[in-house]
Amino acid sequence: IAYLQSLVHWDYQAFDFHPVLSRQDRMEAFELLKSLKSNESENDLVSLIEAETLLSAGEWNAAHEQFTVLLKNNSLNAREWFIRRNAGLAISAMKLGKLDLAQAAAKEIYDLESGWEGLQRLVAEIDADAGNVEGCQSLAAKLYESAAENPKVVSWYSELLKKIGQ
Repeated sequence: IAYLQSLVHWDYQAFDFHPVLSRQDRMEAFELLKSLKSNESENDLVSLIEAETLLSAGEWNAAHEQFTVLLKNNSLNAREWFIRRNAGLAISAMKLGKLDLAQAAAKEIYDLESGWEGLQRLVAEIDADAGNVEGCQSLAAKLYESAAENPKVVSWYSELLKKIGQ
């Protein structure tokens, strides 16, 4: 489980919070998951890692279904798992155009860790998609000011401003 988690873990403290998996890494992750699920079908951590792997693979519907199931289960209430679960739910909902759900899930975790760059980026992107220009600008500017030396942040900030027409 630890190896698989290190392969597909989404780190919302970092600006580049999502892992970029090669096709080979993604195939390896799905094979490991298949093996783990056959041995530990009731393990919610394995289910969380599976949902994150589906998210990494762009399988928005399947990831969203998995995160929704995890949302109903109380065994993942430790702070880290709660953040990962809700962030995954927010991302999959955003990708599926379920922006009210995406905003609600993101707000719950942003209120816990508003200083995390990855969460600031996620909430700003959801706000942009939802047409909340003011909220998007405010968060994006905050992130830009704190990390303006990072070329990835500068590029992202510029693209986000174009997206919202600023």
